[in-house]
Amino acid sequence: MNKNKSFRIKTFISLLGLILTLLFYNSGEGANAAQIENSLRAQQKQSSQIAKKTYTPLQQALKQTFTKRSRSGLPGPASVTYESDVMAMPNPQRADGLPKEFMVTAKTVLEFDNPKQAGLDKWPATIVEDRPFTQGNGVIVPGDYNDSIKNFLASQLPGIWDRYEFGYEPRRYIFRETYKITYPEEAAPKLPLPPINTADLTTVEQIVFGFTETGPRINYTIEEEWEECFLGICVTLAEVRAGLALDWDIGLRLPVDVSLTSPNPLIINNSYHLPSTITPLDWTATQFEQAGLEGVDGNEFLLRYVVFLGIQAEIVGIDAIDWGIDSEFDGSASFTTPFGPGTSFPLPPLELSPGQTGLQWDIVPSILSIGIGLNINPSLSQSEITANWQAVPGSDAQGNGTFAYLDPPARTIFGPVVADDFSPNTNQAHIRLNEFQYGFDQFLIDLGGFLEIEVLSFDAEVADFDIIALEIDDISDGPWLGVHTGTNEAVDHMVEVGPGEIPPSDTFVYLPLIRR
Repeated sequence: MNKNKSFRIKTFISLLGLILTLLFYNSGEGANAAQIENSLRAQQKQSSQIAKKTYTPLQQALKQTFTKRSRSGLPGPASVTYESDVMAMPNPQRADGLPKEFMVTAKTVLEFDNPKQAGLDKWPATIVEDRPFTQGNGVIVPGDYNDSIKNFLASQLPGIWDRYEFGYEPRRYIFRETYKITYPEEAAPKLPLPPINTADLTTVEQIVFGFTETGPRINYTIEEEWEECFLGICVTLAEVRAGLALDWDIGLRLPVDVSLTSPNPLIINNSYHLPSTITPLDWTATQFEQAGLEGVDGNEFLLRYVVFLGIQAEIVGIDAIDWGIDSEFDGSASFTTPFGPGTSFPLPPLELSPGQTGLQWDIVPSILSIGIGLNINPSLSQSEITANWQAVPGSDAQGNGTFAYLDPPARTIFGPVVADDFSPNTNQAHIRLNEFQYGFDQFLIDLGGFLEIEVLSFDAEVADFDIIALEIDDISDGPWLGVHTGTNEAVDHMVEVGPGEIPPSDTFVYLPLIRR
């Protein structure tokens, strides 16, 4: 589209809904994820004040455009009105205060006395191309609709062409938007621990570090009506409706085997330093499912979205367009869990323009088009893995502490574990490893996306920004990942304790107790 035929408004809508809440609750000012969530929590107390300040991304862009044109001495619409309403459905089950559902409805009316007020020499021709504007399914009725529009107006508004020349008449454009964000339920409670393997020299358990963030389901619709008014009578010439549905997931699931080895039995009145090792794994979908997580093709890195967009257009009573597409993106990756200081993740940056995502639509040529782009920049490197150990009270062992796994396949020694006849109710030592933490030297997943809306010929720029810059502080209390919610979180080792002689061994360190 050239300068005389294009009226461009660019606005960006987050795949996570962050941009929507940013604009709705912060009046265009910057905000981080915590500020956005705080705004959502506060909105129930401030709903009357918020409603007066609420503008959708499209309305923000229009306001900026018209202000810029006015300052430059350029003409603008004869009249502009903005309406909006905010509603939130509380979710008392959520500890973080986010609502169950959040919805904004808005209406914008632009009235032009002539095309020059829209930055045009003449209103663009209404032509529906005979080729689909993107891959999809549906019906398109191509053709030049100008004569149909002119004749329709002559019949509905007699005398209009005696006063105006076709293409230079007043016009009214009405945009109706609906944003609906449905937040996922909080994670389910953790699964119970699996049965303990008793009386074994070596216990091996599988631990999964990580997180999975399921994005809010976003539904967005925009409706455009083109009206002509003459002598106080208005008629609708064309109606266009576009709907967008978007859902996404992002996560890391890092499986490892953890082994703990001890002599069998432990000898009364002795202390031991025991070895433990971690082996990084690359799991299959079945293994993830057995651990209580989604299989997702066995991917350790999870990044995916699903988008649906449908278009309907009616011009002077003719169903000109009824077209829809489904688009899915999966940037997930499968790899062996990185382990060792400075080990990086095999995740290159990825940039997808609207043309590359296939989410680019010229809905009504020179009037309305939509495009969606995406970029992902992961930057992660591993440091060490730490854990706590303890002899569980009530068993025939004592001791506790913290230790670190630095680099596979080297063993890590922890202790001392004191074995003795501490409990009259058992002859076993119960040694537990838990509170596992997967440390990072660097952690940043930068996810960006935008919805680009082009309307008529004004050019308003809304700055690019990240949908979400996910840092380790956003999901953890420190520079580490804990065990993934809903999975096994401990290694429980049970071994007999009794009298006897200590056999020679290069594996264990024995320290006889000296009683005073």
